[in-house]
Amino acid sequence: MGSEAALAEKFQISFTEPWKDLITTSIPQLDEVESLLKNYPPPLPSIGQIKSVLNHLNHSKATGADGVPAWLLKRFSSVLAPIVHNIITASIKQCNYPSHYKHGLVTPMPKAYPPTDPWFNATDNTCRDKAGMHALFIDFIKAFDLVDHAGILLNKLALMNVNKSFWSWVKSFLSGRTQQVKINQTLSSIEGFPAGVPQGSALSPTLFNIHIDVLDTSVPDDI
Repeated sequence: MGSEAALAEKFQISFTEPWKDLITTSIPQLDEVESLLKNYPPPLPSIGQIKSVLNHLNHSKATGADGVPAWLLKRFSSVLAPIVHNIITASIKQCNYPSHYKHGLVTPMPKAYPPTDPWFNATDNTCRDKAGMHALFIDFIKAFDLVDHAGILLNKLALMNVNKSFWSWVKSFLSGRTQQVKINQTLSSIEGFPAGVPQGSALSPTLFNIHIDVLDTSVPDDI
């Protein structure tokens, strides 16, 4: 137990290292950007849509901090769909992401294959066909962990003229998040993180793309 606790703490230190000495911009308040935002009622999901999502949950996905496994939600989707629907619609209407779901349990998993495999396959095929290829490499070290959601991302969303309810909900979704590392049944200490988007969330890739959408304007035309 002692060795697992020490290992969990080491992983926690490693995972939170990108946030050390990180300088973030201040969080914009709603009244500062309200003039840029659209104001109309957000769309709400139906119970049928919620049930369909529950029926297609992946059993292999990790259980969240609430301890409810995917197989249980899937098996009892008919009973649980109205309950989950109430939680989701309340979250959307109140523009408030449930604080209990902002806590993440991180289980370190070794990668089975090097992340460069697909790239090498593509270049290998190009070489065999004697075709030319141009490549641009961008070093996104800890990319998802370093998104400055407090200022840059929320300001960008406002400039996109998104719905006021959606902007406020995203602000709540990103704020006040914490995490622990889990080794078997042993948990590390709790750490908050001032930046980044939660990995594994369906919304996170979209938010990250919004964060870097000005890259093309930063590259000189002669490149």
